[in-house]
Amino acid sequence: KIMSGLLAGLFTGFVLAVLSYRYSFLEQFLKPAMIFAKSVPVAGFAVILLIWWGSGFLSVAISFLVTLPLMYVNILEGLKNCDAKLLEMAALFSFSPRAKAFYLYRQSLKPFMVSGLKTGVGMSIKAGVAAEVIGTPKWSIGAALYEAKIYLETDRVFAFIIVIILLGL
Repeated sequence: KIMSGLLAGLFTGFVLAVLSYRYSFLEQFLKPAMIFAKSVPVAGFAVILLIWWGSGFLSVAISFLVTLPLMYVNILEGLKNCDAKLLEMAALFSFSPRAKAFYLYRQSLKPFMVSGLKTGVGMSIKAGVAAEVIGTPKWSIGAALYEAKIYLETDRVFAFIIVIILLGL
């Protein structure tokens, strides 16, 4: 569930960043929403979504909400940092949009995507497990971690922490 939220956040962030790069009014429109998504604590989102939707898709939604602004900002910055002289050269030689995307934007985006993904995966797993601890859906690591805490089973707590770390790796 956490991975599906991460992938949905990555895809949505990518699409919104490309559209925001293309249409500056969209960037201005999305700016408050992205600031809001980055500012509200995970526990706040988790409690609200738990009340509205229940615990079934809580970790998906939380992973999505954590990943989306992170990927959006990184991808948008990567697009904005594409070398203006190379873009001018591409226009001069009539590069197709596909060729510009492959030869110019891909190279500009790569370090921003890698950085966003490294941070996004870790944040998504931490936030998703935290949401599972709050919502305790059946058959989740967060619910098992919560149960181990309730019964003071320190060895199980550490075992689940190790599993979470391995998933993050």
